[in-house]
Amino acid sequence: MSDMSPLRRKIGAIRRDAPPPPSPERVWRRAVVHGLSRGAGLTVEVERPGRATILPEDAAPLMGEGMLTLLLDSAAGPGVLILEPGPMAALVEQQTLGRLGTRPPRKRTPTGTDAALVADAVDCILTTHEAMIDELQMAGAVTGFRYATPLSKPRDIMLGLRDTAHDHWKLPLKFPGNESREGTLHLVLPNEAAKTDDPADKSANWAEKMEARLMGSELQVTALLGEIETTVAAMRALRVGDRLTLPRESIGRVSIVGATGARIGEGRLGQSGGRKAVRLEQPGAAEFLSPEDDTMMLPDGMAAAWDSE
Repeated sequence: MSDMSPLRRKIGAIRRDAPPPPSPERVWRRAVVHGLSRGAGLTVEVERPGRATILPEDAAPLMGEGMLTLLLDSAAGPGVLILEPGPMAALVEQQTLGRLGTRPPRKRTPTGTDAALVADAVDCILTTHEAMIDELQMAGAVTGFRYATPLSKPRDIMLGLRDTAHDHWKLPLKFPGNESREGTLHLVLPNEAAKTDDPADKSANWAEKMEARLMGSELQVTALLGEIETTVAAMRALRVGDRLTLPRESIGRVSIVGATGARIGEGRLGQSGGRKAVRLEQPGAAEFLSPEDDTMMLPDGMAAAWDSE
């Protein structure tokens, strides 16, 4: 016979399922709301946070005109925070005027002062998120981010992030009673897979990844047919159809110049597939037999004229 009272037996018979754990989306929503409230005194609503997987080269286009972009630092790797013009204006106005403007924010390039004004609010969001993750004991979440420095160009995002997959969080912000300050807060952070990678593997592959990225980048190369010296008066007197006489050896000694102006090789003028071409050769190669008329003409925009090979 049980020593429990009838009321206790009835209560114990009721099955109470444990509530589901908070989702990462809900945690970020609360972190932004509480972080902006404590860090900047702003009342904000976050509608339908979304998450997607993104690579650094796909994150760079997220930075549009007038958006404030900040590099975040953590032990798990760098991240990026992008704030659209509306929320950025709200944070700056709250810090400087104590109230939000009603007119749409004017388009302008964010400054270092803007970054300094929002830095404390950003860190408050990040520390709130970190504290909630610790309290809820959510496994796999990457935390520890703090404001590091502003970024000025989209290319800086690709260079600042590690060459791996990231989580892209989109957090639409609304300020009650002020539609002109609405906008999205973007977070590009290392995901769980990036956090659990073996550091030894990263070190081993770093050189190969860097080489592959450098070798795949675009490089402008110029074929320099020849150089002449003249006076300013002679240059100003040039007209379409005038001729500049080049040394005969210039046809057989075309210099290949890289983007920095450094000479990287030599070639000779020739023809390939019906088009004028430069054939690369070793320095000091025999001169190419130039056409009879080795002059450069300037019809319609400085096109060189010479006979076919």
